[in-house]
Amino acid sequence: EPGAFVVLVAWIAVSVLTSLVENNRWVEHTHEVLGEIEAIVSSLKDAETGQRGFLLTGREEYLVPYRDALPKIEQSYTRVRELARTIGTPELIDASTKLNTLIGKRMAEMEASLALYERSGRDVALELMNTGIGRRTMDEFRTQVALMVRQQHDLWSEGASRWSGDLSVIRIGLQAMTAFTILL
Repeated sequence: EPGAFVVLVAWIAVSVLTSLVENNRWVEHTHEVLGEIEAIVSSLKDAETGQRGFLLTGREEYLVPYRDALPKIEQSYTRVRELARTIGTPELIDASTKLNTLIGKRMAEMEASLALYERSGRDVALELMNTGIGRRTMDEFRTQVALMVRQQHDLWSEGASRWSGDLSVIRIGLQAMTAFTILL
């Protein structure tokens, strides 16, 4: 029956298109998460550069990148958290929570050294900086970022592979419909 064949092909096409849209969402999602992670890394480096410049020179203009970075870090992390909650995997949710903890820890360390500078002077603040606590936290942060990037790349690859498979099904469906139309 030709009508049943057309209905079957239409149903398959709608199913595959729905899957295609969903897989495209996953691919877009991973790109957005990766972009926000990159923004966090960049802004945290800017904050560190400003903090370190101020501690070494005592010149207020070095705090500009530090202060500018704070809302950017918050904004990018908020977006990562939103993405993790709305479409993310349990691994992304867990990883983003750990990332937030490390961001908070590093920011608290920088704030503490700046407060120490104000209260006790440059030498005391530099002593704190020279303990390596900030470097260790940044190493943990970089490790967490690398894990998250790897997770997102894996998700991207998976989504892109499913997307490619869906396109193959669509191509086969179109070929079948064309052959069926020619045979009629």
